[in-house]
Order: sequence, then structure tokens, then C-alpha cells
Amino acid sequence: ETWFQEPYFWTKPTAKKPSVPTTNTLKLFAEFEKAKTQPLWRILVALSIRHVGPTAARALASAFGSIAAIQNASIEQLSAVDGVGETIAESIQDWFAQDWHQEIIDRWAAAGVQLAEETTKKLPQTLAGLTVVVTGTLQNFSRDSAKEAIISRGGKAAGSVSKKTNYLVAGENAGSKAEKAEALGVPILDEAGFEKLLAGEL
Repeated sequence: ETWFQEPYFWTKPTAKKPSVPTTNTLKLFAEFEKAKTQPLWRILVALSIRHVGPTAARALASAFGSIAAIQNASIEQLSAVDGVGETIAESIQDWFAQDWHQEIIDRWAAAGVQLAEETTKKLPQTLAGLTVVVTGTLQNFSRDSAKEAIISRGGKAAGSVSKKTNYLVAGENAGSKAEKAEALGVPILDEAGFEKLLAGEL
């Protein structure tokens, strides 16, 4: 790999110590290894395609299943995806029309970055049509993983409580969102209840 030839990635050698990869280099490569197994929608966001944020990226990943399929889709096919539309579709086609952008895709693929969804990971859509808000600290979920658990099961992970909220999941230090949910009559679940909800047992 060419990075071995870059002095930036190495410590300066001394009489007692040879040159070794810097701490930042080791962190960088650890992060890169993690990036190889990111879901497709996160890879799409990382490409920095204009107008393609997390919502559109999730919709595209779900509809097409791979970078190659998205790249080969027509504007009509892209526009037909819920949450995408013509403006985003044109932006996607413009992005892939750039030769150096294709180089990025090719290099990522060669480096082992996963550019397609693993369809075997499709989860039961137990939260289809439900809006769930998570607040406070949970033991077995980070904020991101709780959100991912909701969305991957067909639910909407909202950031604030409203009359449209179906459930509030309240961890430790839940704060004002729990008070608002109580006032609106929104069912409040603890972490065990959240796990039952995800499993379709509520």
C-alpha cells in the first residue's frame, strides 16, 4: 500500500527507537476497518452527494440494494423512490457522471468497503407505521443503535414527542420528554418494554 511510503503516517526514528505508525495512523485504520461493514445508507451519506442525507440514503438503499444499482438507475427510477424525487435523482446522476467519483467507488470496493446491502439482515417489520421517541440513557442501546433498531423494523425514530408519537422509550434521566408524553397520554416504555416492542410482543 502506498501509505507505507508517506512520512506523515510514521513517527520520527531516534537512535533508540525505530519509526513506527503513529497513534493517529492506528486510529485511522481502525476506523477504516469499521467503515467496511457500515450499512449501505451510511456509505451513501459518506459519498457527500448533494441533497442525499440520511433519509434519502435509507430510501435508496432499501429500494436498490447496492451502489451499482443506484448508479445504473434512470432518473425516472430514482425519482419514483419515496422521499427522493427529481432534484435528488438528478444530483445522484450528476455525481456518478464524474470520472473521479467513479475512482472513489472503485478504490473503496478494492479496499473491502461493502457497497451492497446484506439482504439476509432484513428484520421483521414489527414497528411498521409506528413513531417512537427515545430519551434518556439506555443500558443496552446507544442513541444511534436505538434509532437504527426502530428504523430497521419499519418504524419512524422521531426526535420530539407529539400527539403523533405512538411510544416514548424512557431511559435514565429522561427529562422533559417523559413529562410531555405523560401529559399527551403517550405510552411510556422502559428498556425491557422497548425490547418487547422491537420483538413484536406488545
